[in-house]
Amino acid sequence: AGELVAAWDKAAADALDRVVPLRPLTRCRSQRAPWFSEELREMKRQKRCLESIWRMSRSESDRTNLRSFIKTYLRAMRAAKCTHFSALIASADNCHAALFRV
Repeated sequence: AGELVAAWDKAAADALDRVVPLRPLTRCRSQRAPWFSEELREMKRQKRCLESIWRMSRSESDRTNLRSFIKTYLRAMRAAKCTHFSALIASADNCHAALFRV
């Protein structure tokens, strides 16, 4: 019985290898926003930590801390976007095609 199972497993594996050969999986990474810096990544991590603390405690002081940090994070994100796109626009000074791609 064991030989029959082994033969069936080998036949099934061979058939699968013919139809769908083994190859390494390649991940399609989504393109990250070019303006999203390591500082913003750390701020986002800190925001999630504060949110977790507030969800556990439900205290008004933790909620206030979270809201004020969210405002700070959004200001920093807006400034980073503005800086990045201003630099792109400045570098594509007289090139209309490059300006259109921005």
